Amino acid sequence: MTPEEGLQEKFAQFKMLQEHIEKLSEQLQQIHLHVEEITFSQDSIKELKEAPLSSEVLCPIANGIFIKALLNEKKSLIVNVGADTMVEKTFDRVVEMLEQQKNEFHDKMKEGEAMLQQMHIQAMKIYQELEKLE
Repeated sequence: MTPEEGLQEKFAQFKMLQEHIEKLSEQLQQIHLHVEEITFSQDSIKELKEAPLSSEVLCPIANGIFIKALLNEKKSLIVNVGADTMVEKTFDRVVEMLEQQKNEFHDKMKEGEAMLQQMHIQAMKIYQELEKLE
């Protein structure tokens, strides 16, 4: 392999690694947004649980569309568990379920951040090798 071919190969590796770093960073950002949404949902459920009966609440109809309703029962929430199946769960159980999801996302974030750190180290090594070859 000629020095020029070696340089091109290293540059291609570096560029590919940069693309992987970018994609992983985007995925981690999406996970972070999911965690924020879950936290907001938990807070909303806790607030709703403490709201007095006959309180006026906004119920979502579609994305950004709500209807005013009066709260007349607070025994349970209805949760979509997939495959168009809905089940009733207590407020506390839903908060626990969301906490479990949040913990799973945190674990994925830790794994992703560790991978990202390794990729950055690898990219730095390749960059240093490229500098030597130039």
